[in-house]
Amino acid sequence: MLRYDHWQREPFLPLSGSVFLILRADLYHGRSIHIRTAVVVGLVVLSGTQAAMALPAVAARHRSEKEQFEAIARWLAEHAASGEVMMTTQPYTLHYASGHPCIVLPGNESPDAAWQAAQRYGARYLVITQTFGRYPQVLHDRPDPRFPLLVATHGAEIYAIQGESP
Repeated sequence: MLRYDHWQREPFLPLSGSVFLILRADLYHGRSIHIRTAVVVGLVVLSGTQAAMALPAVAARHRSEKEQFEAIARWLAEHAASGEVMMTTQPYTLHYASGHPCIVLPGNESPDAAWQAAQRYGARYLVITQTFGRYPQVLHDRPDPRFPLLVATHGAEIYAIQGESP
């Protein structure tokens, strides 16, 4: 069900295109490309080294987020009806992972504003996957009966959205 494992296969394609255009322009204008070639090759090597150094951290974060969204999608598949709207910190990713329509949590607003937005768009669950503005801290500091915590899994918190206006 989860389609969150696509990797960009050609990270150097934009760089190689830029290098080609720079060298092509030099040849077109009859300039020597020896110095510029050395600079471009140096930049390519530097970029490749930086990418190789960052790759383990990027891969670890990708695995972690993949596991997080798979766990959320499994929980929603078991507990939420198909087509129920979710309010979340990452609406595009959650929609992609779960298939549920999503709206964004108004992270810098109060729980009152979040609840009103949820009521307006029919959101039934609040899914917090990361710190986003005042959330989840505001719900930890002052638990709101309209947002009871249902489960915490893989660094995410899932709350029900219920109740009447305060």
